[in-house]
Order: sequence, then C-alpha cells, then structure tokens
Amino acid sequence: MHIVFVTPEFVTEMKGGGLASYLANISQILAQHGHRISIITLSGENADKIIWKDGIAVYRVKDDVKVPLTPLKKLLLSWRLYQCERKLARKERIDLIQYASYESVGFFHLRRIPSVIRISSDCVACREYKVYDYTEDQFRPCLTDWLEYHTEKKIGNIFGPGQAVAKLTEQRTGRKVTVIESPFYLEKDSFDASVYHRDLEGKKYYLSHSSMSCLKGTHVIAEIISDVCAEDEAAYFVFAGNDHGIFYKNGAVISAKDYILKCAGAYADRVIFLGTLEREKLYPIIEGAWACLMPSRIDNMPNTCIEAMAMGKIVVGTRGAGYEQLIEDGRNGFLVEVDSREGLKRALGRINALTEAEREAMGREAVKTTERFNAENSYQNLIRFYGGVIQKGLRR
Repeated sequence: MHIVFVTPEFVTEMKGGGLASYLANISQILAQHGHRISIITLSGENADKIIWKDGIAVYRVKDDVKVPLTPLKKLLLSWRLYQCERKLARKERIDLIQYASYESVGFFHLRRIPSVIRISSDCVACREYKVYDYTEDQFRPCLTDWLEYHTEKKIGNIFGPGQAVAKLTEQRTGRKVTVIESPFYLEKDSFDASVYHRDLEGKKYYLSHSSMSCLKGTHVIAEIISDVCAEDEAAYFVFAGNDHGIFYKNGAVISAKDYILKCAGAYADRVIFLGTLEREKLYPIIEGAWACLMPSRIDNMPNTCIEAMAMGKIVVGTRGAGYEQLIEDGRNGFLVEVDSREGLKRALGRINALTEAEREAMGREAVKTTERFNAENSYQNLIRFYGGVIQKGLRR
C-alpha cells in the first residue's frame, strides 16, 4: 500500500514532539513491511521534498502564515497541506491517508481516498488544563474545538493510543474511537551520546523530557526543586523540551525556564536546560536518568513514558491523566495525584529508598510492560484497522 501521513510536525523539522516521534516510529515499521510511505508535514523553514530513512518521502509545506486569529491560521495551513495532497494524488496512487487530529490538519481532505484520523490529544482538556490553578469546571466551547471535532466527525474513522482520551473524544464527537497503542522503535546503533557526555555524565538527575508547560506539570517539578536539592546534595533536574510558558489564571504568562529558576532559588545551578533534542541525542539522556518525571494534567499514552520504561527507567506519572494504562504504582513505576507537589516529593523519596536490586527489578518490570508495544504487534493492529477502513470504502 501507499500510505500518506498528514501532520503538523515531523522529526525532520525543528518542531517535533510526541506526535513526530510516533510518526517516525510507525512510518519506519510500515516501510520495513514493504509499504510505500509519504509524509506531508508543516515546516518552519523548508518547502521541498526529501527522502528520509527507509526511502520515506517527506513533503514539506512551509508554515509562514501570519494571521492574528488561531482558527484562521489552522484553516489556512490545512488548505496548504490539502493542496500538497491533491498534487501528490494526481501523480501517484494513494491507498490510504492518515491525518493527525492535532491542529485540525485534516479539515480539508481528499474525500475520494480512504482516510483515518489519529487522536493526539483532546483540545478542550489541553486548553483548560493549561490554567495554573485549574478546576474541573464545565468545558467552554470555542471555534478551535469546533474545527478539531468537525474534522474528526467528517473523516469518521478515528483511532488513538490512549483509553482516557478515546473516551473523551467519543463523548464529544459521538463517533466510535478504536484504541491502538503506539509502537516503540529503538535504534541503539544510532544513539549519539555527545550531549550526555558533555553535560550529564556522572550526575544523578531527574529528567523531564516533555514540553515545558502547566499541561505537562512543569510547574509541579519546579516547585519541589529547592526542597529536593536541599535534602540531596547530589540531585540535579534536567529539562529537555520546548518552553510553552507557565500560565496563570489571571492571564499572566512567564517563561517556564524563568519560573523553574525562580522556584529553584539558591539551587538554580542544579538545573540544566537542554532545549529540544533529536531522538538520537535524547535517548542516551533518558538512559542515564535516575528517574523520569511526568506529572501531566492530562496525557494520551505519551511516547515519553513508553520510551523511558522501555529503557528500564522509573517513571513518575499522574493518576487520571492516562498513565494507569502503563504504570502500576510501586511495581513498574509510581503514580501521584495531579498537581501534587507533596505527592511528587514522596514519590522521589520512595525511589531513593529503593535498594539497587529493587531499582533493577522495577526497571525490568517497566521493560516487560512495554513489550506489548513491539513493532510487529503495532503493525498488525494498525493494518487490520486500515484494512477495515479500505473495505468499508469499497462497499460504498
């Protein structure tokens, strides 16, 4: 099959998070099973075609739209991606197109080609949970929500990796959402440990390798740094990800880096910022971490958690945010309550109280948990879903 992925981000570009990592993994798995893969992605700087790993063609659509209204920008970028799809479809046979739900990139789409949409997140929950002192009030509708849910309803064939977000999407759209867990694809031969050796070798560090934001719980990590470092003179905190700012309920915003350093106070020299790293440079940093901290307010079976657990790392996640699908508290990682500084500190205390043998046993359990994300399982589950969508299209 010729499968086309339409996405706002990919690993060949400067901007790239969990969605980009997922697409890198699944596109390589599909290509290695003999399928032809094309990626149509937004790019901050480029507007050309390149050939990536395993012969995967990446068509880059320049993202230089400058308009004041976010919904209008989403529509314009979706239109640009759609024009690239049309151009490709005129030249080559396409069997199936997979759209990302994120940024509503499939709002304009080729109706004559079987299509699916993968849920990356719930836009309402993400927006609401960015608020610093959030409450679980009624979700407020807005145009960006409408664009995302209208796109999902129009395409109709919806799947996603996380049970929690799948349920939210079903409630909001009235469409069935199939849960297909994401694969984890690790190429140790491609590891580049240069950043690890330069900045982290020999250090005991807690790692956050998600974007820095309230959504990902960065503020919770920031607010325990001083206490943890005061008790443990060996401890460092490392942040590897984009800075999305810390949002206050009164509308004020401060950069996440500034907020972290402010909270760290006298221990600011124990905080290391690495920015956004290529996966090849990030993986050795995950591998060397004492523990990985993910106190997210909501998440969708995050690749960050799968990556860390697959390397035998102890992960601290949050209850009710989707981590229960991966972590059993005290067996293969730890769970804390959302926005709980004391809970996160207690989890670090539990980690530090483990013997070396207990740490290794928990690491083995973490690895065992991720074995279900092997490439072959993920491939077979996805191909079955694709096949059903294509057959449904043929019966029309």
